[in-house]
Amino acid sequence: MLLHMGLGKGGCRSRQSGSTIVRFYRLPTGKVRSFNFLAYVKYLQGCNEDALAYLKQAEDYAKKDHEDEFEKWVLVTYGNYAWLYYHMGDISKAQDFLSQIEDICKNIPSASHYSAPLSIVDGEKGWCYLRFARKYYKEAIVYFQKALEQEPDDPEWNKGYAMALYRTESFDTISMEESLALKQLKHAMELNPEDAHIVVLLGLKLIYLKQRDEGIKLIEKALTLDPDEPYVTRYVAKGLRNTGCVDESINLLKRALEKMPNSAFLHHQIGLCYRDKIFNLQTWLRRPFIELSIQHLEKAFELKQFFFNAQLELAKMYALSKDFQKAEELFQKACEMQNTCEEDIAMKHRYYGDFLFKYKQPEVLAVKQYKAGLSCTKETQDKERCLQQLENIAERRIGRCAKDGEAYGLLGLVHQHRKQEMLAIGCFEKALLYDPGNEDYLSALCELWLKLE
Repeated sequence: MLLHMGLGKGGCRSRQSGSTIVRFYRLPTGKVRSFNFLAYVKYLQGCNEDALAYLKQAEDYAKKDHEDEFEKWVLVTYGNYAWLYYHMGDISKAQDFLSQIEDICKNIPSASHYSAPLSIVDGEKGWCYLRFARKYYKEAIVYFQKALEQEPDDPEWNKGYAMALYRTESFDTISMEESLALKQLKHAMELNPEDAHIVVLLGLKLIYLKQRDEGIKLIEKALTLDPDEPYVTRYVAKGLRNTGCVDESINLLKRALEKMPNSAFLHHQIGLCYRDKIFNLQTWLRRPFIELSIQHLEKAFELKQFFFNAQLELAKMYALSKDFQKAEELFQKACEMQNTCEEDIAMKHRYYGDFLFKYKQPEVLAVKQYKAGLSCTKETQDKERCLQQLENIAERRIGRCAKDGEAYGLLGLVHQHRKQEMLAIGCFEKALLYDPGNEDYLSALCELWLKLE
């Protein structure tokens, strides 16, 4: 099928062609897109008639808003109709919509029975992947790029591409010169300078890249452009928090929360604001803000059970409140989670390692977590934090005992990950001097020497 996503619950097959029918689209903006998304939500809730009603509204808006290109815009909705009717057991109606899709594709150059090379098809796929979890962001980038190959100046595809790049770079250590997201956000804003979503993300990116003054101007502009849009408000609040304006951020977030009381994102951001306030207060004044932070982070985690960042921050706050049992339970659950993205690997082991290092004994428990964080294949801030902690631990141990072979092994591991081969070799040789025959150190030395040959 032309828009097959490989996401969601199963698929259905055309009796004529065996092609898999499109999954429901879960997209953030646009009336057609939004009603397709709402239909998917109703399907998940078991309300199939309501789902059909939302698909009818998506079809109606495709006619109303895109009359000249109705057939192209309705392809997604017809695919969703077919998919839903199949899962309702009405194969005849599912086949009817497949036939309508086939009829549309006959009029599109280079199209097959159920597939058409259209920018709208690739762009909508991009929005769909962007709506799902972080592990799908790379697929979103690929499909936005395909859409832009056909329509390079389309504001919608440029916006989606910019947002996908922004999200993939959020956890990377990157410079202004290296940032693809920065370039694309600027280009997207050139195409649509009044789009508050793009303006606020560009402002946040600049703040992250240490261009504070320029970034603040843009997030203020975004709020002026669309002051009542919760999406914009929450990101403006995030920008304010990142620049130290915590109270202003809390006020904005609370205003947004009045409109969206069940927003996990808003509760998460408020929890982070109260967390930030804690570190500027004397110890005896912290308790109320710790409790407020926990309250909002618990709500965020309750609303979105797989909200990974909220889970880790909540565990940290439990630790600050001296509830070590709850903290450790959350950290352990996070570290046991499978299929997390690369950035999450370093983050969860770094957070758990910091907890163990500060509150638990022996030190070897923290070292184990920091070493596990190094399995992340991307160079992220959390991975660098793991390296720094291992380096500090190793150097402190060597300061206490110059013949600590394990400490030299740790230091060798740090240098190896930083691609400082000669320093790593020196450390592993010292490690072997004080711990002869250690296979891990021998293996590391062989690997390093082979690399240098």
